[in-house]
Amino acid sequence: MAHGCPFAAANNAASGAASRGGSCGGAARCPLALLVAAAICAAFTGLQEVVPAAWLQHLLVLRFFSRARVGDRPWSHVVALTVAAVATQACGMTVAYAGMYAIGPNAHTLSSWLLVAVNVLPMTAVLLLPCLADSLFRYTYRLSAHLHPLVFPLVSASIWTLLSLLSPFGATAHPLYSLRSLLPLVQATAWVGMDGVLLVAAWLVGGVHQGGGGAGRSRDCGSSGWGHVRASAALLVGLMAAGSARETVLSSRFFQQPLSAAMAPSVPVSCLLSQAPTTGIPPQPPASLSPFAAGASMPLPSLSLPTASAEAAGARQLLQGGEGEDGGDVGKGGEGQQGGKGVAQGGASAVAGSAGVAARAEGAEVAEAAETASAGEAAARETWEEWEAWRLAGIASMLQQTQQRATAGDTLVLWSEASVILWHDHEEQKLLADLAAIATAASANRTASAAPSAGAAGPSSLGPYLGASYMKRISPGRFTNSFALIAPAGGAPILRYNKSHPVPSVEDNVLPGRGTLPVVDTPLGRISVAICFDLQFPALISQAGSQGVDILLQPSWTWGAIGHMTFETDAVRAAENGLTLLRCSSIGVSGVVTPYYRTLAAREGLATGLLTMHLPLLPRAPALYPYISLPMSLLLLSLTLLAAFLAIAPPSLSLPLCRCLPAALCSLLPHPLCLAGQQRECEREKRQG
Repeated sequence: MAHGCPFAAANNAASGAASRGGSCGGAARCPLALLVAAAICAAFTGLQEVVPAAWLQHLLVLRFFSRARVGDRPWSHVVALTVAAVATQACGMTVAYAGMYAIGPNAHTLSSWLLVAVNVLPMTAVLLLPCLADSLFRYTYRLSAHLHPLVFPLVSASIWTLLSLLSPFGATAHPLYSLRSLLPLVQATAWVGMDGVLLVAAWLVGGVHQGGGGAGRSRDCGSSGWGHVRASAALLVGLMAAGSARETVLSSRFFQQPLSAAMAPSVPVSCLLSQAPTTGIPPQPPASLSPFAAGASMPLPSLSLPTASAEAAGARQLLQGGEGEDGGDVGKGGEGQQGGKGVAQGGASAVAGSAGVAARAEGAEVAEAAETASAGEAAARETWEEWEAWRLAGIASMLQQTQQRATAGDTLVLWSEASVILWHDHEEQKLLADLAAIATAASANRTASAAPSAGAAGPSSLGPYLGASYMKRISPGRFTNSFALIAPAGGAPILRYNKSHPVPSVEDNVLPGRGTLPVVDTPLGRISVAICFDLQFPALISQAGSQGVDILLQPSWTWGAIGHMTFETDAVRAAENGLTLLRCSSIGVSGVVTPYYRTLAAREGLATGLLTMHLPLLPRAPALYPYISLPMSLLLLSLTLLAAFLAIAPPSLSLPLCRCLPAALCSLLPHPLCLAGQQRECEREKRQG
C-alpha cells in the first residue's frame, strides 16, 4: 500500500487487471464489436434521432475502454485505441448529420458528406474524452472505486459547459436534446439547466457501467455501481417530478380551472419570409460604376415603386447613363488622336509608311485587347445590374407586404433572418424611416377606428410593432446580421441587435455582435430578440430569463433537412428561461412555443411566403436556471477539478482532504461518497494484518 490506504482497493483492482490483461488480441479483451455497435447507435443521434441511442452509444464506448484496459497499456496503445474509437464514432455521426449541408433534391453528394465529416471529427474527439477519462481514472490514477461512476458525468457536464461557453458551435448536438420528447425532463431544465440534467443522466449511465461489471466490484462498500444507479435514478425521478409540477402546480393557470378562465389573451402576428443570400454577395461594385464606388447607392424603393421591373429599369437607366458619357469622352479622344496621326503621316517617307503599317498593326492589337476588356467590364456591369435590381425588388416586396399586414390589423410583423441586404448607412436609415411611416399610419388608422367604441382597447388593438431583419455591409465582403424593432408611434427603433454567434462555415462574412441581448418594455410585455443560431448558446439566452423577458423574438433562416431539429432544440430555451418564443424562419419551421415547451403554432415555410398565427400573452413561468447558470457552471468545473486532484495528487495532499469529509455525508450517501469509510476499513485491515 505504497500509495496510501484509502486507495488500496483501487490499486489492487488495477494490479489485478494488469495481471489479467494481455495483448489486444482476443475479442473479450479488446471488443471492437462494441465500437461498431456504438457507431450504429451514433448514426441515430442526429437528424434521424432515436431517443436511447445517444446514451447507449456512451455506455458501449465506456465498456470498450474498460474491457480494452486502457490504463494497463502503454501510451502508444492508448492513442491507437482512442483513434480507433474516434474514427468509428465519427463515421456514425457523419451518417447522423449527413443532411446538414444537403441542399436541394440531389444534394447528398460526396462533397457534402466530406464537409459533414470534417466538422464532426473534432467534435467526436472532444465528446469521447469523458469515456477515456473514466477508464484512465479507473486503472491509472489512485481514485477511490466508490467515486468511479462520478467521473463520467462530471467530465461530461464540464465539457458541455465549456463547449456552450467557448465553442463557436455552442450546445449543438448536446446529449440532452435526444431526450427532448420527455416533457418533464425539458421542464426540469428551468431549475438546473441542460447541463444539470445531463449530469444526473450521465451519472445513471456511469452507475450502470460499473454495476454491470465495467468497473469491477468493491469489497469495502459492496456493489457500489448499483448504489449509484439507485441514487441517480431517484434524483432523475425527482427532477422529472419538479419539472411536471412547474406547470401543473406552480403555474395555477390551467389545472383545476375551467378553460375559459385559463385562456390567455392573444394577438395576431405575421411572419414574412424572405431570403437574402449570405454567400455569393458581390463584395463591391465594378470600379467603373462611379456612383456606387463613391458610396452613393441607387435610391431605395419607395412604396410607390413596388415592382421588380421598375427597379430594374431604374438601375439600367442609371448604369447606361454613366456608360454613355464615358463612351462619348473616349470617342472624342480617339478622333483627335487619329487626326493628329493623319497630319503627321502626310509628309512621311516610304520607310515612315512601313513604320506606320507596323504602328497600325500594334494599334489593332491594343484595340482588340481594349475591346476584350470592355466586354468583360460590360459583363460585370450587367451582372451587377441584375443583382442590384433583385436586391431592390426584395426590399420593395418586404415593405409592401409589411404595409399590407399592418393595415390588416396584425399586432406584430416579424421578418425572417437576413430578409434584405443594405449597402450603406443611408439605406438603413431610409428603410427604418419607411417602416416607421408604415407603423405610424397603421396606428393612426386603428386609433381612429377604435375611437367611437366604448371601453378600453383590447390586446388586438395594440401595435403594429414591426421587426425587420437585414444584412448590412460594413466593409467589402463583411456584413452585420442586424435586427430593428419599430414601435407603433414610429420614430427611431426601440430595440436594435446584431447577431452574436454567426454559424461557422456558413456566415464567415458576418461580424459577430457584442453578445448582449437588448430588452424593451411594451404593452405586450417585456420583449427581447436573438437571431437564429444565438439560441444554441444557453448562457446568452439566460440574459433574457434573468431580466424577466416575456417574449423572445427569433428571426431565423435554416436550410436543407435541419429545419425541424433546430426548431425543437431552440425551443428548449423557452422552457429553460420561462418565456414565450416567437420564431420566424425561412426554409424552416416558424411558430410559437410557450414557457412550458408546448408548441401552439408550427408552420413550415420556404424561402418566401407569409405565415399568420396568434401569439398568446402568457405570464412568465417559474425558472431558476437563468439566475444560477454562472454559479452552476463554476460548481461543475470545480467538482471536476476536485476529482482530478483526488486522483492525481500524492497521498500527503489528498489524505487530509479525504479525512475532512463528514461522516454524516458518508452515512447519507454510502455508495457515491464513502472515502472516509473506505479509509477506516483499510486501516482496520492493516492492523489485523
